[in-house]
Amino acid sequence: MLVCQETSAARFPEVNDEVLLEMSAEDDGRQRPASRRALVRPREGKGRCTLVRPDIDGLLPVYVLDRYEGFRVERLIDLSDTQRKRFAECQAAAAEWVLDEWDIDGALVNHAIPLPSALEPVFARRELPYAVKVHGSELEYAVREDPALVGPAQAGLAGAASVLVGSQHTADRTVELLGEACVTGRVHIAPPGVDVEHFAPLGAAGRAAAIGSLRRTVAAKLEAQPGGRGASARQTLGALVAEAAFTDLPPLGERVGDYQERHIDADAIAQLAAVDADEDRVVAFVGKLIPQKALHLVLMAWPLVIQREPRARLLIAGFGPAREHCEAFVDACTLGRRDLAIEIANHLSEAALPESSGFAFSDLFTPADSPELSDGYWEAARSLRERTTWLGLVDHDVLADALPLCEVSIVPSLLSEAFGMVAAEAAACGAVPIVGDHSGLADAATIIERGGVVPMRVPIRDRGAVSHLAARVIARLALSPEQAAAQADLARRNVVGELSWTAVAKNAAQLMCGERSAALPG
Repeated sequence: MLVCQETSAARFPEVNDEVLLEMSAEDDGRQRPASRRALVRPREGKGRCTLVRPDIDGLLPVYVLDRYEGFRVERLIDLSDTQRKRFAECQAAAAEWVLDEWDIDGALVNHAIPLPSALEPVFARRELPYAVKVHGSELEYAVREDPALVGPAQAGLAGAASVLVGSQHTADRTVELLGEACVTGRVHIAPPGVDVEHFAPLGAAGRAAAIGSLRRTVAAKLEAQPGGRGASARQTLGALVAEAAFTDLPPLGERVGDYQERHIDADAIAQLAAVDADEDRVVAFVGKLIPQKALHLVLMAWPLVIQREPRARLLIAGFGPAREHCEAFVDACTLGRRDLAIEIANHLSEAALPESSGFAFSDLFTPADSPELSDGYWEAARSLRERTTWLGLVDHDVLADALPLCEVSIVPSLLSEAFGMVAAEAAACGAVPIVGDHSGLADAATIIERGGVVPMRVPIRDRGAVSHLAARVIARLALSPEQAAAQADLARRNVVGELSWTAVAKNAAQLMCGERSAALPG
């Protein structure tokens, strides 16, 4: 049983039934649900999932603004008391309806606020045990910003049999922001899960066959998602960078034309055609293209990598407002415009770490690597466009085909992450990740490194970060094929053993009812 706001249940073969709960206010002001069956499938396989979607009158509370088709989206902290109350009442009414219709043994509630406080009275009356999964998003972008949410969050967690967090970092922040009293003795680390059957290493057919499979998957996505960023935007940006001063560049997004940023790039097939299955040493970056996710640091490191391994290719999957500036950096390097490249890099660094004014370009390199003194760096940088492949936003189907082609993945986020899910998925495919050494990324690294995987952490928030990042990539690409295969195999086994859906679901099921798995850390 899954209660959520997913509007495209038919896309998921695991969902057998979808129920819409249409709410109406009675004379006493309470919300009354009326059910309408929207999707019925015959039961298939071992499992069955019924999805229940309560009517929330089209207003979707979020922690960080984004676009969701079919909804008016508002940050939780910007909602009025009336809007918050109606949302809570709708969720409570939906829970009452579900518990009347089905025999439920326990519940798992997602996020510390607003659902737990709304559902706690319902569960208490029924004596139903429940667990709450706390994420960094609500802590950092709701509780921390709006003190009025602290009390309701504490109340919702206080009644939970277990409080689950994805990492020690999130556990520490929960106690810091909400106090130890509301969670004492009930916090357990339960990382998110990886579909280790979907995310798997290359098969026996090898790289050439895998690239063919990736191209076919991309072609199918392009047919379903037209209008993605294409060659014309790339050419427009390149022409602009060839002539413009830095002050003329922003806002770049408006200068390269309109495109569907949430679609795969229109020229993704052409981009993939440049990947040499026999020669290229492919390294992946997967993430939202905002300065805080630090793609610009990877791009700054790439000339250092190319100097040591000319076959290194960076495969970039993601979308976001920093894309144009990141590509402008690549174009400036390719065109030999050193001063412009440095200005763009400084702009991105400032946006990524405004509280410390970021680091200037030269601060991000160790003295031995300082590119301001090295013609070799800038000569290697001229091949940056040639050695990068951009796909735009891709889904799990594309990633599951792309990541096995990669020897290494990089997750250099400067943000405090709840967990390194992208790193875990890459490790499951044999693309051993290099991550920022902080927050939930470090917790993911602890699992993936277990048993002797070559150290994968980078002091990404420190001076010299770019040099340290490049050194990690170079060291991985320098491993012998036998060493690299052994490292990749061990990293995958660690993910399968501790982060597979089977392992995570077993732990979560036990903790929903207040039981503790002996195998679960924390």
